[in-house]
Amino acid sequence: MSRNWTEAQKDAISAKGGNVLVSAAAGSGKTAVLVERVTQRILDRENPVRADRFLIVTFTRAAAGEMRERIDAAINALIAKNPADSWLVNQKILLSAAKICTIDSFCSSLVRENFNLLDLAPDFKTADEGELSVISAEACEMTMEELYCKGDESFRNLVELLFAGRDDRGLAESIVALYKSSRSFPFPESWLDSLAEEFENCRTLDKSRHGEMLFSYAATLCKYSLSITEDSLREIAGDPDLEKMLYDALSTDKAQYEHILEHIENKSWDEAKRSAEAFKATRRGNTPKHLKEDPLTLTLVDKRKVATENMKDLIKVFCCSEEDFYSDCEFFAPLVKSLVEATKLYGKHLYELKKEKKIADFDDITHAALKLLVKETSDGWARTKEAESLCNFYEEILIDEYQDTNKAQDMLFQKTTFSV
Repeated sequence: MSRNWTEAQKDAISAKGGNVLVSAAAGSGKTAVLVERVTQRILDRENPVRADRFLIVTFTRAAAGEMRERIDAAINALIAKNPADSWLVNQKILLSAAKICTIDSFCSSLVRENFNLLDLAPDFKTADEGELSVISAEACEMTMEELYCKGDESFRNLVELLFAGRDDRGLAESIVALYKSSRSFPFPESWLDSLAEEFENCRTLDKSRHGEMLFSYAATLCKYSLSITEDSLREIAGDPDLEKMLYDALSTDKAQYEHILEHIENKSWDEAKRSAEAFKATRRGNTPKHLKEDPLTLTLVDKRKVATENMKDLIKVFCCSEEDFYSDCEFFAPLVKSLVEATKLYGKHLYELKKEKKIADFDDITHAALKLLVKETSDGWARTKEAESLCNFYEEILIDEYQDTNKAQDMLFQKTTFSV
């Protein structure tokens, strides 16, 4: 019995020629839509797609197995109705070779199939946490020993900054933590270099990465307080008791938020700092006896408290003057550069130890797969020959349990990416 699809589901099933994102509640049929989409693409008599020309990525291995079973069941049902259809019979055979797997599994198979293009042993194994912990400690020890022997002044200053008594564990932990953070980016070393460059080239606060983040966060805090206050003013309008109690205080708060926000949006750091520090919540009127337990009154009072408390966080954002900010950047620039170089050295020793033991972790495999598919150029990312080959093979990528990877997918394949 055929399913009655909604119009939105029909659109998702039939859409072509670009990225498609399906967002709906759990149990609403997203996976069923994905299965139907694959089935209909296979059955498209004008432009049929072979079952092995789909790359279907799921969140877990169990989900991958279930997905394969559901597509196989759909094909079996069609074969039962048309047993003489050789195309359908072939698709059932090809389905066994289709890439329906987790992203980790896809990357691993890609790396193993192309190990000759990478600096990896063909028989490498995935390391467990215990093994990685031992190797990490050894790489840390090698890194610290090499840096101490080198005796660079910036490194000595970094040690002094992060040293706790006679124990340099704090520095080692910082190096490992920064290394792990860098591995979440497609090009870890480029990201690490950008951190050092941010401090070295900080000339205008409003255009620096730190400045942009701080101004953005400050604007969010201030806009939220302003929004709460404006909502409260609308709620008390026309109620004489509430207006007498809250109107003057809320109106004064609103004017102050607008004043602070103006400086934030103009990227005037020192002016925003002064106006935030000058903020003062005006004393509100007394609460009438008959409103002391009134839910709306209590809510309005609580909302105002939230709005004014935000100003304390705002003052923390503007914790120093613009001049002090530049002075701090100048001070920290060589220290950050030293930390970055130490992190890269740790990564080098860690990689050499892994290579010696013929092991790799999931991050290594993911980055190796990325290295096979993209390369960094002066104009940004570019596809490799291997990526071009995959692009020519796969007709469509389908993702069950979507994560924000569409930019990379679009760059690599430039075909339909279907995500739910």
